[in-house]
Formats: sequence, structure tokens, C-alpha cells
Amino acid sequence: TAISRPSILLERVQEYEILKNNTYFQTETQLIIISFLIFLALIIFAAIIRIFTLYSNYKISFMSGYEISVSLFKKTINQNLSFFNKNDSSIITSFITEKLNLCAECLMHYFTILNNTILISIVFIALLILNPIATLLVFLFFILTYLIIVFLFRKKVQTNSLIAAKMDTQIIKLLREAIENIKII
Repeated sequence: TAISRPSILLERVQEYEILKNNTYFQTETQLIIISFLIFLALIIFAAIIRIFTLYSNYKISFMSGYEISVSLFKKTINQNLSFFNKNDSSIITSFITEKLNLCAECLMHYFTILNNTILISIVFIALLILNPIATLLVFLFFILTYLIIVFLFRKKVQTNSLIAAKMDTQIIKLLREAIENIKII
């Protein structure tokens, strides 16, 4: 409303005594700028909440995968010798590490994509109905912001991926050693 019909919004603002004499709500331009700043603050606040939510979701997802892996490892280690003679140690190791982590990651990504698709569709359609030009400008702003963030953090993500790959290799090595040592014992 501030962008498409600022005069109507200015009239509504002037109805409130506390805002009527405020120097920041006297012209349409001021009202547009203040509305934009409030909108931007709300978007930043929503982004902070979203980051916290994503962090929590990932933490819960991966901690669940960790707990399942530890539980499965304990059950595997306590199996009879016949179990280890019948099953290949690399298959057991692969299942404990890679498959469980892959399941946890897939579930997390599936729900994230589903939630984001629904949310973006609803917001985009609603804003497109209200003001198509402003909507396209805002979405272009977000796309550019996203691309800048991706560009800035790409190196950090690559470094963390290499660390994670090295740690996965270490985990598989330790699991293989533990399983094969049970056969020897």
C-alpha cells in the first residue's frame, strides 16, 4: 500500500493522534521510506529466525543420525562371530556410516525444500497480486543477496566439505578395524 497507494496510507496514518504530529509521517515519500525500513527490518528478523530454525533442524537431524549410528554400531559389535563370518565387513561398515547419514540428510533436505517451496509460493503469489513491479524488484534483491552470500561463503563450504570427507574416511577406517578385529579376537 505504501508503494502503490501512499496517499491512502498517509490518510490512515494521520487518523492516529500519536502519528499525526510525528515529523516522520508527514509526506508520502517519508511514509514509503519508513514502510520500506519496517519491511526490511521484518525481513531481517524473519531471516534470523529462519537461520536459527535451519540450524536447529540440521542439528536435530544429524544428532539423530549420530545416535542411530552409535546404537547400530553397539548392536553390530555385540553380534556373534557367525554374523561377522556371514557378512562382509565393508558392507556392514558402509551401512553404519554412509547409508544412515544419507537417510538423515535426505529427510532433512526433503523437508527443507518442501517447506521453502510452499512458503515462497504463497508469499510470491500474494505479493504479485498486490504489486507485481515491487514484487519483482524485491525478489531480484533477494536473488542478488543470495548470490552474494553464496559467492562469499563458497570457499568456507568447500573447506568444511573436505574436512567432513576426511573425517568420514577416518570413521570408516576405525569401523573396519573394529569389525575385523572382532573376527581375530
